[in-house]
Amino acid sequence: MKTLKMIIVLLLICNTFSFATDKQLKYSKVDITLNSIDDMSIIRSMGIIIPKAKFTHNKLTTVLNEKEIELLKSTRLNYYILIDDMSSYFSERLEKSKHEIENLQKSESDKYKTQGFKFGSMGGHYTYDELTFELDSMLILYPELITEKESIGKSVEGRDIWMVKISDNPNEKEDEPKILYTALHHSCEPMGLTSVVYYMYYILEKYATDTLVQSVVNNRELYFVPCVNPDGYTYNESTHPNGGGMWRKNKCDNDSNGVFEPTKDGVDLNRNYGYMWAYDTKGSSPNTWSVYYRGKVPFSEPESKAIRDLCLDVNFSLALNYHAAWDKGMYLPPYAYNDSRTPEPDASLFDSLGAIMTKHNGYGWWIPTPQNPYPVNGEAADWMYAHDTENKTFAIVVEVGPKFDVAWPTLEEIYSIAQENVLPNLMFALSTDVVSSIFSPQILSIPNDFLLNQNYPNPFNPSTTIEFTLPKSEFVELKVYNILGKKVSTLVSKKLNQGNHTYTFDGSNLASGLYFYQLMAGEYREVKKMIVFK
Repeated sequence: MKTLKMIIVLLLICNTFSFATDKQLKYSKVDITLNSIDDMSIIRSMGIIIPKAKFTHNKLTTVLNEKEIELLKSTRLNYYILIDDMSSYFSERLEKSKHEIENLQKSESDKYKTQGFKFGSMGGHYTYDELTFELDSMLILYPELITEKESIGKSVEGRDIWMVKISDNPNEKEDEPKILYTALHHSCEPMGLTSVVYYMYYILEKYATDTLVQSVVNNRELYFVPCVNPDGYTYNESTHPNGGGMWRKNKCDNDSNGVFEPTKDGVDLNRNYGYMWAYDTKGSSPNTWSVYYRGKVPFSEPESKAIRDLCLDVNFSLALNYHAAWDKGMYLPPYAYNDSRTPEPDASLFDSLGAIMTKHNGYGWWIPTPQNPYPVNGEAADWMYAHDTENKTFAIVVEVGPKFDVAWPTLEEIYSIAQENVLPNLMFALSTDVVSSIFSPQILSIPNDFLLNQNYPNPFNPSTTIEFTLPKSEFVELKVYNILGKKVSTLVSKKLNQGNHTYTFDGSNLASGLYFYQLMAGEYREVKKMIVFK
């Protein structure tokens, strides 16, 4: 009997310990009053890192965990808790009946004319297993356009980090520019994964009829890693199966004691890359309890190693790393580690990419300054851009919008957020001549009818006729540019008489893609007209 009692006591102790170690830190949305610039230094001196925040006058709005709030209490700063428990807040917003979800699914599919993409079971997002199923489904439906999923590495807990490629000859290695799309470095940002999967279905479904999609797929190799952090994502599913989990890091056992403890374990994968790793404590943390913990050494984690090895194996021209939970939709070019811009001439190249992409979804283009920094060191896009100075990968972070709590958006927001990233993704893929010289990006925009109706002007013509009328005799310049503003042809550069004029632009020897012409005649300027060649 005594032995039985001891066993029961031990079981109770083990169960209690297991429950305690599984307790996640609570996250709260807070307003912090800043009376001077020194107040940010006080916050950072406590080990609190705030890379993502909304600044309004003398107020800073951000999300902190309960340990960080305890540290904040020890300062003289005033703060106010707006939302006590972010996980509960997200979970309550995501609650819907099966009937409500089915009706919303039908209306959204009809509105956006989609077929394969559907709501997942975790607050509208796919679980890791559902993602795996969707990748298999894509292969069954479109075997001529997509590869079978391939594991580029295993997570800490042994889950596969899946990668697929989409192209017109997906199983062949072609001499075409290669573009990488990743998502879920941070497991509490599922809208990134959702946006990537939506985009994949979009190009697979539209390929047969959409000339812009054809231009991308026929002339590019698109690589996708939709879930860089499968352990963290699965952990959020286990604690909040209907969505709302706030676990961000992977599941590294930091002290190697054999027990995963959310209060002190895990590594922020987007602080674990080798370029400028541990540059300072503003952009990453040496504290294991911090959500921004950078790991013991660069590339200590199998997940960041998997992305590193993929990039070393495939010479990507461009990379777009999906994140979420900014104040609004935002694109961020390198460098993030020291609040500085990319050095010239590449800063201008990145700005041209920004001009192309932000035009089509209203996102911002982040240029860090000492007054408005975004400090992140050991970051993926910084490493992708900096690790090979001869064959640069022009890598950008996209923080999907449109508001601060978009990491777990409502079901009503999911389709619209995913859709607003489709055209920028396509334009990004066509921008692989980014290393070419460029000029002012002001002409880089597309007419609204192109965006709304998807009626592409002059699709795939080997030549395009340009017509214009001069009200009086004028000196005329008529030039053609590629998507990033590099001049490819000058049709006219002389004085022309009053009346109608016609010129033909031959694109038979040009690479596939989008081109623009600019007409200038005295005070008359006609710009932003698009030509498409296959």
